[in-house]
Amino acid sequence: MAVSSSTNRADTPFADITHFRSLIGALQYLAITRPDIQFAVNRVAQHMHQPSEHDYHCLKRILRYIFGTLGRGLLIRPEDLELRGFSDSDWANDKNDRKSTSRFLVFLGTNLISWCTKKQPKVSQSSTETEYRALALLATETMRGEAIAECLSELQSESHENQQKALLTLVSITKVSPQNRNLLAQTKGVVSTLLSLSMSPSSTTIQLLALSVLFNLSLNPNLKQTLADMEKILFLNSVILSSTSAEPSRIAASLLCSLAMLDKNKAKFGVAGTVEALVKVISRPRGPASHHFLSTLAELVQFHGNCTVAVRSGAVPVLIKLVEDSDCQDLAGTSLAILCLLARFEEGLTALKEMDKIVALLIEILKGKCTLSKEGAADILLRLFDESEGCIRDALRLPEFSSVLADLSVRGSVIAREKASLLMKKLMEANMDVVYGDTGNKTAAYLQWI
Repeated sequence: MAVSSSTNRADTPFADITHFRSLIGALQYLAITRPDIQFAVNRVAQHMHQPSEHDYHCLKRILRYIFGTLGRGLLIRPEDLELRGFSDSDWANDKNDRKSTSRFLVFLGTNLISWCTKKQPKVSQSSTETEYRALALLATETMRGEAIAECLSELQSESHENQQKALLTLVSITKVSPQNRNLLAQTKGVVSTLLSLSMSPSSTTIQLLALSVLFNLSLNPNLKQTLADMEKILFLNSVILSSTSAEPSRIAASLLCSLAMLDKNKAKFGVAGTVEALVKVISRPRGPASHHFLSTLAELVQFHGNCTVAVRSGAVPVLIKLVEDSDCQDLAGTSLAILCLLARFEEGLTALKEMDKIVALLIEILKGKCTLSKEGAADILLRLFDESEGCIRDALRLPEFSSVLADLSVRGSVIAREKASLLMKKLMEANMDVVYGDTGNKTAAYLQWI
């Protein structure tokens, strides 16, 4: 699609700037895998701070083009590993500030693997200067490609020193660049090589670096489903259960959490035994990777099937014990957040109701200082009160509960204040029904309760 470089900025300002920026953000995300729209998106994005009606019209043209080309994409064929690059520039094409635009394409064989459209930061004095800037941008990108090719060669070496050096380079170049991640993942045999290195029993450093590269690859949404096959999940389960070193377990848990962020993957982890493995490792004495295990479990139990597996694996008493024994507010808060997720489903709520002195424990949490823990405890109490009259009676027997709720409704966060008000209302209604019955003097009951 052609976008005029002489966009008239005197047009009527576009009213809904938030909507415009939201569409630009979505298109920039899509341009990661659609080189055909990158230039047009780049041009329109330059006006996102003060968009006009004309800019919005250009944006809708891009959307219409995408709708008409949904079946198009990049075709990757088995080819030679020769790296080819092409650059171009448009000298002073922006008539508003006279800055130029650089573009390049990088091919591996005949496969397009990297592309860029970027406005140059400074005004070039000649077309030659503009071309050199574009060439320098291309050279930087091809050097990354050559570095990846060299690293892949060194990974096949039997020398641990060469493998470690190559993995360090791969961790560095895949940490911030989505295109480098795509390039690496598309290379045949790379993922299987990284998996075999991460199983290395002879070097913890190599194992850790290989897992770190796999984690970086999982940050690309289009690679999450590719990496989440049963073989890889089972291997990661074995890593987090291993007690030889905490650091590989931490990276493996982070990788599982990243893969679980794709909803299509969540069900696989319940089948593969990841939930049971996490509950088992969390039940051990607290280690340095506990927070990573809890974060992964929190991501997984958002799927109902995984919630059922977690409850049957004994997650509720394990998490309650972690809340009681933990001196770390973050761990206690995350544990309560998981319990809140479990309480959304019948199995989790039933397990919570069966816990001894659960109401007293939650009230103690409401007395604490951690905002996240207070919100979680209040949310669980609300669910328990909705389902169990026994829990309400337990709360009525605790004289300090009313003062705790009153304090929380004044000094807590916005969410905590809302939940505290709902809890006070439920307790007052329950107290009036118990003491005075449905036809008693409820006004007197209310005054007595407060």
